Amino acid sequence: MATAAYNLEFQVGGSPCGSLNNASLSLNGDILDTTSFEDGTYKTKISGLRDWSVSVSGDLDPSSAQMQGLLAGYTGGSTVAVVLQPTGVTTCQFSGNTLVESFEISGAVDGKVEVSVSLQGTGSLTATMTA
Repeated sequence: MATAAYNLEFQVGGSPCGSLNNASLSLNGDILDTTSFEDGTYKTKISGLRDWSVSVSGDLDPSSAQMQGLLAGYTGGSTVAVVLQPTGVTTCQFSGNTLVESFEISGAVDGKVEVSVSLQGTGSLTATMTA
């Protein structure tokens, strides 16, 4: 079953950050080569460290407590708790603590003032995806 992307919700500190309109979650992991001379012509590998990150962007809303929380996380170097999930769907949810890597504000004379935030996961990601 497909889900319309407009139903995606990004939360900061447990509350939706409504002015954002683009979000992406990246899950990455190291693959370590364990090949020895006895392994023949095929490599052997094991799973290494895992990593995750979130990127969000949208309209800048300086009055938003969630937007203020993201900026405070950047300026203070503190962790920011985030959740990414389709709105109202608790069977598909990704949550964890992040550090704000970048907080960018941009705008053109004929456009809107927008914000783009990159967050790096610190610690484990809680991932739920059930039927």
